[in-house]
Amino acid sequence: MRTTSQGLLAIFGMMALGCGGTIRLGGTSVGASPAHPVTTTNAERSDERPTARTTAAHGAGAEQKPEIRSVVKQFTQFSVDGSMVLGKVREAFKLADKSMFYRTHTARGGHKLRYTPYPLSGGSYQQILKGVNGWNKEQPGVGKYGYAIDGGPESSLTVRMFDDYAWSAPDGTSGLVWEVGDHHCAFVSMDGHRFQGPCEALEPGAADPASWLSSATFPLVEPGAIEVTSKAGGLPAATTQRLTALAAKWTACRDRAWAPGLREVRANDAANITAATRANRRDAIVERYGNVVWEACKNAMIPYDDALVAVGEAREREHKSLFAEVKTLYAAKP
Repeated sequence: MRTTSQGLLAIFGMMALGCGGTIRLGGTSVGASPAHPVTTTNAERSDERPTARTTAAHGAGAEQKPEIRSVVKQFTQFSVDGSMVLGKVREAFKLADKSMFYRTHTARGGHKLRYTPYPLSGGSYQQILKGVNGWNKEQPGVGKYGYAIDGGPESSLTVRMFDDYAWSAPDGTSGLVWEVGDHHCAFVSMDGHRFQGPCEALEPGAADPASWLSSATFPLVEPGAIEVTSKAGGLPAATTQRLTALAAKWTACRDRAWAPGLREVRANDAANITAATRANRRDAIVERYGNVVWEACKNAMIPYDDALVAVGEAREREHKSLFAEVKTLYAAKP
């Protein structure tokens, strides 16, 4: 957590102006949710499928692996969305026997399970957030957790994900398969983090308890994921409401700072000049006002960034508590 706004801004000086005068900060997006994720309901869920590659794909004599025992298949009281609610995850770990535990590994082709905080029936969380590069662990706020803030004169504050952050579950991460979809497995680690990817990236059985580690840190600091988790009952509704109000303050500041630039853009659009000249002048105006918006509204980002970090770090404490509890539960299982 930052102690002064000057200290933050000295580090956030990495602000970069990209296309359309966009401001990028080393931190999670402040504001707009990703495109509403497509979740899978129990009614839409297909039957459990073998983890193995099918006989059709590998010849008539290919051996098929046993079917995966998922939480929603074995225990009908759980829904797909329950994987976002740590209380439900805790209950599932209490009910599961040891034969339901799996561990992650790198599948053929280098495929792994990747952090996916809410259910997706197609695409990936990383694709939704349109990744950027350049992450380093010294970045402040939500930046240290693999996200960046984008915002500019003509764009709302949105989340981008650093592609070069470690988003995959480390090999040997132990947990339960929550559900099996048409082309993926949803996996919940023993500390309650949620991953999704090819079922071939899972092996039966928990890893050796002596090697157990909490999965890599994935604080829930991205506003779209926070919103979806809140709707599923995993966070209080007031959490999203507060974040929305804080983001709106930045937008109001942006609108005031951009108003003179918008007038310039409209005058330029009406000018009797060539299309190429009009476009070049427009780009220059937007870029210039990107700096204006940054200077005028940078302090409006700080409370939102702090609020996102507070949500994520509070939930991380719940993950650590769950991990300790599940280790004890596993040891007591026959």
